[in-house]
Amino acid sequence: MEPYSGFSRQADEHGFVVAYPSSLGLAWNSTGAAGGPDDVAFLRALIAALEHSTCIDPERVLGTGVSNGGGMVALAGCELSSQIEAIAPVAGGYDGQPPCHPTRPLSVLEIHGTADQVVPYFGRTRRRTRDGVPPFVNAWVARDRCSPRAGVRALAPGATIYRWQGCAGGVRVEHIKIAAGHHQWPGATPPDPGPPSAICAACTIWSFFSGLPAGARAWPVSPSSPLRGSSPGGGGAPLRSSAS
Repeated sequence: MEPYSGFSRQADEHGFVVAYPSSLGLAWNSTGAAGGPDDVAFLRALIAALEHSTCIDPERVLGTGVSNGGGMVALAGCELSSQIEAIAPVAGGYDGQPPCHPTRPLSVLEIHGTADQVVPYFGRTRRRTRDGVPPFVNAWVARDRCSPRAGVRALAPGATIYRWQGCAGGVRVEHIKIAAGHHQWPGATPPDPGPPSAICAACTIWSFFSGLPAGARAWPVSPSSPLRGSSPGGGGAPLRSSAS
């Protein structure tokens, strides 16, 4: 994942810490299946170890990954929302994951090719959604209580970005749709099979992560919306953590 993703180059240029954890065996237990490795506990312990040994800001822990690693990052976002500020899964598989109940809002960027031959763009059912974006993204729009209508614009040739506004706690939910994109990490070294992408995943994800506002990510309080969690703000050096 280290040379493939291009994240070390971004870390060197912008001055953040990046970690590259590996799964036990061939794949992450991205569905939390009973009898499999407790990879959520592993990532929780890894974050704690990095916070202890490295000068990082515990309020700026972020995760990204591709394919099975993207699915693992999605699971971690649900299960470790008190420790992780944002996630950016790429071409992730999300079917079969347990119900997601974050303790506070989470910023999410999802990147996916419409011709992904390994993890279909619309998931296992391949059923097109009303707004034409993956069910995984729509679930986070609802979970983060964003305005339902996205702003849409061209990001690069063949790449369209969707942005939702008004999300709880000031978080952001975005999706990049890559037309005719295959099962790929855009800008990988060496490139994944399939049409070349006009975007760089590492650059785009770093831009999303670094642009997130600092501060509390609390659920809004109203008579119909009880307090579900709160977090103090923080400053200092960020940690970026990626799963492969």
